[in-house]
Amino acid sequence: MKYLLILLTLLIGACSRESVSITDPTVEGQTNPEALHVAAPRFSWKTISDLQNVHQESYRILVASSESLLDKNIGDLWDSGDVLSDISVLIPYGGVEIGSRTKAWWKVVVKTNKGIAESDPSCFTTSILDPNEITARWIGRD
Repeated sequence: MKYLLILLTLLIGACSRESVSITDPTVEGQTNPEALHVAAPRFSWKTISDLQNVHQESYRILVASSESLLDKNIGDLWDSGDVLSDISVLIPYGGVEIGSRTKAWWKVVVKTNKGIAESDPSCFTTSILDPNEITARWIGRD
């Protein structure tokens, strides 16, 4: 019976895999924001783990014009490359200019001292960024 308990303890320990994951990906502090009024948004995320003493060593942000490109790890709007940094808050966008009323998809891949984690895809949409694009006229008497 003693050996059976030891065997069960080992099996349960082997089945419970400890991991690192990315949560709460945000753009300008918002989850999947619409109508962002910034041309260079800032990205943030949290790294969580059931392991002890986990810290981020680097990150890679991918921003794409479609979710299908992002699924292929193609950041046609921006690929930050592997950035050696433990910072995960308010990372400024550094890609091609994003126009008004544009939807973009993004994710982050984080390397830690305990493994690699990737966020789920998120998105953001920009508002009208150039005041000259507003063509509405005042409604009222002429």
